[in-house]
Amino acid sequence: MTTVKIFLNGNFVEKDKVTISALDAGLLYGFGLFETLRSYQGKPFLLDRHLERLFSSAQTLGLRSAFSEQEIEKATLQLLKINALSDAYIKIVLSKKEETSPNICSEEPSDSDLLIIVRELQAYPPDLYGQGMKTVVVDIRQNEGSPIPHFKSLNFLNNILAREEARQKGALEGIMLNNQGLVAEGTMSNIFMIKRETIATPSLETGLLPGITRAVVMELAQDIGHPVQERKIFLSELLEAEECFLTNSLMEIMPVSSVGGIKIGTEVPGSVTRALMEEYQKLVYRESASQDP
Repeated sequence: MTTVKIFLNGNFVEKDKVTISALDAGLLYGFGLFETLRSYQGKPFLLDRHLERLFSSAQTLGLRSAFSEQEIEKATLQLLKINALSDAYIKIVLSKKEETSPNICSEEPSDSDLLIIVRELQAYPPDLYGQGMKTVVVDIRQNEGSPIPHFKSLNFLNNILAREEARQKGALEGIMLNNQGLVAEGTMSNIFMIKRETIATPSLETGLLPGITRAVVMELAQDIGHPVQERKIFLSELLEAEECFLTNSLMEIMPVSSVGGIKIGTEVPGSVTRALMEEYQKLVYRESASQDP
């Protein structure tokens, strides 16, 4: 049996032998960032965009990486080959190292640990893309007044608890509102609604993560003549939508069939959602074919 390897600070280490300091600030305080993406045929999809977001967020939070974006890209590709993975789940983590000072916040940028994890992709069932995903509105709210939702941070407990609430209610994904009662995002995804062929998605000030797939879908929608409105969305609007879908790097574009037992639209996926799904797959093909594995 092949031993799974993980990349840690420049070394490819067996999974069971990875060690990080017990005083690591990511471990103790959730002070760190991560990116989740997938590979197709051994080629990480939109890795450049994920790394751009990672480094931008790191700069804002005062985290310093010992590795450049190009070095992380190279390490990711090597790790996929070492683990003999083609279609894979990839997680890249920057975790704030332990501080010599008792003060967790410092004036100077802080060093970080770099961890890259890859494993076989556990894809969503293909039938789900034809039937649509059942969702529920969860009670746990997203805090639009906090900067935390805008970062893909290791401080992710709010979303995890919200997803567990959705699971307990019999749904695969939960829709989170913010403190004003506006639609914010899914617990692990961004959300879009369509009415009269007009696409809308919650604006950033609603309190959400600006997802990479969210941005790509907005570009694709523009290309096919359906520009996306970023704005406030009320729950009542969402429940009256003709189409609805979720996005993230692992699920891609997932049609939504119902929200809290209320059926969305008359056809799943709807015509606009289906067109975007087709465009997304074309992009995956182009990007995968244009890269050297």
